[in-house]
Amino acid sequence: MQTCRLRGFGSLDAIIREEGELPAPWAHEIIVRIRATSLNRRDAMILHGTYPLPSRAGVVPLSDGAGEVTAVGISRQFVGSRTDLETMVDAIEANRLRPIIDRTFPFHDARKAYAYAERGDLFGKVVIEGA
Repeated sequence: MQTCRLRGFGSLDAIIREEGELPAPWAHEIIVRIRATSLNRRDAMILHGTYPLPSRAGVVPLSDGAGEVTAVGISRQFVGSRTDLETMVDAIEANRLRPIIDRTFPFHDARKAYAYAERGDLFGKVVIEGA
C-alpha cells in the first residue's frame, strides 16, 4: 500500500511517500482504496500547522478522496443504500454537475500538487490520481 503522510509541519518536505502493509479495519472503520484526491485549503493548513484543530505527525493530509471500499469493520450501521447512491448519481447527471479541475497530478508528484495548490491562483480542484 502506498501512502503520503506528514512527518512534520511547515514545508512540502514534510510530505513523505511510504510503502506499507494494508491495515485491517477496526470496529466502526472502513478501508478505502483511494483512486483520486483533490486538495483543499484545509490540507495546506494542516501541512503548515495553521488548521484550528490540532494536527499530529503521521496523519494522511487529505480532506476529499474518491475510491472503493475494500474492507469493512462496521457492524450494524449503514450510511446509505445502493438506492440512495443511485438517486444521488441520477441527480448529478440530470443537472449536469461536473467538478471543475484546474490540474491533475500523478500520485508520485503529490509534493508538486501541494506546491501548485498553495499558489492560490487556481480555478477549480487540484487532483492527485491514485496509484
